[in-house]
Amino acid sequence: MQAYDGIRTARLLLREWRESDREPFADLNTDPQVMEHFPAPMSRAESDALVDRITAHFAEHGHGLWVVEVDGAPAGFTGLSWTRDLPFSPALEVGWRLARPSGATATPARRQRPPCAAASRRSTASSASRRSPTSAAGG
Repeated sequence: MQAYDGIRTARLLLREWRESDREPFADLNTDPQVMEHFPAPMSRAESDALVDRITAHFAEHGHGLWVVEVDGAPAGFTGLSWTRDLPFSPALEVGWRLARPSGATATPARRQRPPCAAASRRSTASSASRRSPTSAAGG
């Protein structure tokens, strides 16, 4: 297998885990809003155990859940991971856990509008463009 240094854009880096990622990841896992759809926020020990499983998955499969860095700071993870604990397993799962946006990580344009404003405009425009002339006229 070929090793990768990561995937980089102007602001983002997807990379493998480092020991220094454990503390910010543990902080992320205690955030009630980030963990809203999980059974409970994680303790430091639970968070470290998850990092251990993620790094073991990388070692076994050559891919997994990458650390997401935003402007040089860890902001969560995203990637693909084999899961074996579901009724339909084995399954390749798309996983992500990301920190809430802060003023430090938002672009100037994002800080000036509500987070859903752009998506709402795209959705409305997209719906309008899909309407046929007869459906727009009520026919």
